[in-house]
Amino acid sequence: FLKKAIVSCTFSRDGTLICAVGADSYHSLAVYRWQTGTMLASARGSPEKIVCVAWSPYQDYVVTCGIKHCMFWSTEPFRARKALFSRRGKIQTMLCCCFPGPDTTIVGTQDGSLYLFKGYQLATNMRKCHQVTHAVHATRDVVISGGKEGKVKFWTIDLMQCLKEVEINHPQALSSCVKAMHLMGSMLLVGTRTGEIYEMDTTSYSYTLLLQGHGYGTVWGLATHPGEHQMCSVGDDCTVRIWDVASRRMVMVRDLGAKGRSCAYHPDGSQIAIGLAGGGVVILSADSLDTMHTKKDREEPIHELKFSPNGQYLAVGSHDNYIDVYDIGKQYGRMGVAKGHASFIRHLDWSQDSTVLQSNSGDFELLFWEMPSGKQIKFPADTRNIDWATWTCTVGWPVQGVLPKYSMGTDVLTCDRSHTRTVIASGDEFGMVNLYQYPAHKGAAGRTFGGHSSKVTGVRFMFDDTYLISVGADMTVCQWRVVL
Repeated sequence: FLKKAIVSCTFSRDGTLICAVGADSYHSLAVYRWQTGTMLASARGSPEKIVCVAWSPYQDYVVTCGIKHCMFWSTEPFRARKALFSRRGKIQTMLCCCFPGPDTTIVGTQDGSLYLFKGYQLATNMRKCHQVTHAVHATRDVVISGGKEGKVKFWTIDLMQCLKEVEINHPQALSSCVKAMHLMGSMLLVGTRTGEIYEMDTTSYSYTLLLQGHGYGTVWGLATHPGEHQMCSVGDDCTVRIWDVASRRMVMVRDLGAKGRSCAYHPDGSQIAIGLAGGGVVILSADSLDTMHTKKDREEPIHELKFSPNGQYLAVGSHDNYIDVYDIGKQYGRMGVAKGHASFIRHLDWSQDSTVLQSNSGDFELLFWEMPSGKQIKFPADTRNIDWATWTCTVGWPVQGVLPKYSMGTDVLTCDRSHTRTVIASGDEFGMVNLYQYPAHKGAAGRTFGGHSSKVTGVRFMFDDTYLISVGADMTVCQWRVVL
């Protein structure tokens, strides 16, 4: 019934049923008995987007919130009744809801107010508690709200008194906008817009930072340190993040001010090159993430960049089909441009002696170039004995087996050869990480591992092949132990 994405879902109070909201044009609702998969009821929700659905833990009714939408649904029969606001409030974008007691619902709104409904009628309006009220949680004794300004507030269940106000912040956090909360016992988990999760003790109101991650959008760029157990990632949340593999924690973050698309470490580990969605390249110090150089010779996204093994050049592949080559020793002056691809640049690999570059484009073309001039090598047979420092191109003789049978080539988005040259890993459109023996010939049997909920955009081995790192469109950074 729900053929598109599931926007939100909630369990019934006895846990046997689940109510879900779809992403179709009517934002339809469906109630399932999840053990058997049987759909018990369905209805159209609203032409406007519904962002939240919640089932009361005290009675059998469901509340949906969305853009100028707030409805109360009886379960037998499955029918909706619009909220009544009278003069106490107004219909506006409703973002979240919770249930402090029977026949009582609290809704968080776009203007930062808290609405308390008795039945389906608005009884209390606590105006402008937050800039925007993104999250609410309730027990029989207290109501907790979180807002865009980074404050968590504790209220009496009638909203007449604010018991405590706690401001969430951390030196490494770029923002404190509260987006989600969950209470278990006396411990409150708080999730923020920029990917931080805090744990707060509701008796002392002290909190600690549990973990950090990318805040929103796809994580596109991934690079591993050439000599340490560290890695770098960039994505749509406009941040570059450095991660420590041993502790599995983020150690540094910086706001780039633009969406990142790719990243690469210099062979000595001292610099990080970042390719941006707007066509720029930023060179950062690996120790402090301070800007060392900036370049902008393209207007299209920089999908791939790589330093040469001798550390002298940087090759930058963009969406406008060109590869720019920069000389690091000459303040990143441009030495050459490789022209010849008919589609955008996907992957790049340098030869071990830094004299040849191979590139893989969006139309699955594999071309070879003399470096640093960018002159095309017309006869691929001349490159058959070249020793490649890395292999990340998804097209080529040693990686024929990473493409599934009957594949058009779009399934596999990324791959990386281990430093021992015995294994190649790939990430695909279906969220799977695959391992093959290297070289992977046609029909090669591989092992498949699930961990991502969306497409895998990058895989990279650590310098000593002890771990494999993968990133994806689900904002997740996965760390896999390599056991061979």
